[in-house]
Amino acid sequence: MKIAIIGAGFGGMAAAYDLRQAGHEVTIYESAGYVGGLASGFKEPHWDWTMEKFYHHWFQSDKDVLGLIDEIGARDQVLFPRPITAIYYQGRFHPFDSMFTNMPLFLLRHFPLTDVIRFGLAGAQLKFRANWQALEQVTADQWLREHMGPRVYEALWKPLLVGKFSESYADVNMAWMWARIHARTTRLGTFVGGFQAFFETLAAAVQQRGATLHLATAVREIAPQDGGGFTVHTPHGAVAYDAAASSKRSARRSASPSTRCAIAAPSRIETARRAASSAPARSPAFIRARARLSCVSMRPGAICSSVAICFASTAGLRKNGGVTSVPSCTRCVMAATAVSSVHASRIAFAGEGTP
Repeated sequence: MKIAIIGAGFGGMAAAYDLRQAGHEVTIYESAGYVGGLASGFKEPHWDWTMEKFYHHWFQSDKDVLGLIDEIGARDQVLFPRPITAIYYQGRFHPFDSMFTNMPLFLLRHFPLTDVIRFGLAGAQLKFRANWQALEQVTADQWLREHMGPRVYEALWKPLLVGKFSESYADVNMAWMWARIHARTTRLGTFVGGFQAFFETLAAAVQQRGATLHLATAVREIAPQDGGGFTVHTPHGAVAYDAAASSKRSARRSASPSTRCAIAAPSRIETARRAASSAPARSPAFIRARARLSCVSMRPGAICSSVAICFASTAGLRKNGGVTSVPSCTRCVMAATAVSSVHASRIAFAGEGTP
C-alpha cells in the first residue's frame, strides 16, 4: 500500500520504519525543517550536545523503543546514568528516588507512622499491579488523596501534578500516574549527542529502508477519494495515497470536516472505532490529545470520535481492531492504524516534558 505519514516526530518515523519493514510504500511529510517534532532539540554553535525543547528520557523498562534502537544498530549510543533525585521540603533537600528506601525514610522523619504505612501499601499496589484498567475510572487527585492520605498527598504528590499539568491537574487520570510508578527505573536513559541526534539517526535508518522524507513541507489538507484512499495536498501539489496517518493537530484542523484526523484504510477500522468510543471522557486519551498531538479518526464522517485510541496510560502495546496504541504516560506518540489485519506499527517513546 501507498501510505502518507504527516509528522516526522518519533511516532511518525517509527510508524514509517515498521510499515516499510512490512513492504509498504511510505512518504513522510514534516512542516518543520528538522525531524523530532515536540521532542526535538536545539543546539548553540559551541555546544557538543543538543538540548530538548521539553525534558525527555527513557526508562530501562522501555523495551519497545530500546528494541527499535537495537534494530537500527545504535544501542551503543544509549546512556543510562543514575541521576540524583531529591525533594525540597521545609528548607532542605532530601533524597527521594526509591519507593522502598529513601522515600519511606523521609516520610518517617516528617509524617505520622500511619501515613508511612499508607504510602507503602499504595506504592506497592501501583508498582506491582498489572491491572491498570480500573484506574481509568478515577483521577490521580482522587486516588492519591484517598490512598496516600491528605497530608502526604498535599506535601508530595499534588505539587508534582500541579507543576506538570497546572490548573488541569485535577483532571489527570490515575492510570497515567500508575504508568509513571509502575514502569519507573532509577536509571534514566538518553542518547549520545542528545535526543535530536537520536531522531536524526532514526530518520537516516528510515530513509535507508526506502521511505521518503519531505522536510519543510506542510500538509494543507487530507481529502478522501470517492473510490477509497486519500489525497494529501501540500504547497508542491496533491498526491494520492491508500492510507494516511497524522500526528499533527494542524493537519486535523486543515482537513475537511468529513475527513479530519483521517488515519486509516477505511475497511479496517470499525472495531477500532467501537473500542475508542468506550473510553471515559477524562481518560488519559483525551488529556493527552488536548495537550499534545492529534490522532485518529476512523473513517470519513467519524470526526475524532476515536481519539481515545491514541493516548492511553498502559504499559506495552495494545492492538484494537488493527490500531496499535502506545500507552505510556507522558510518551510522545501517534496512534498508527494497521493497513492490513496483520501489520501494525510499533510506536513507543518516553517523553517527560509536557508543553
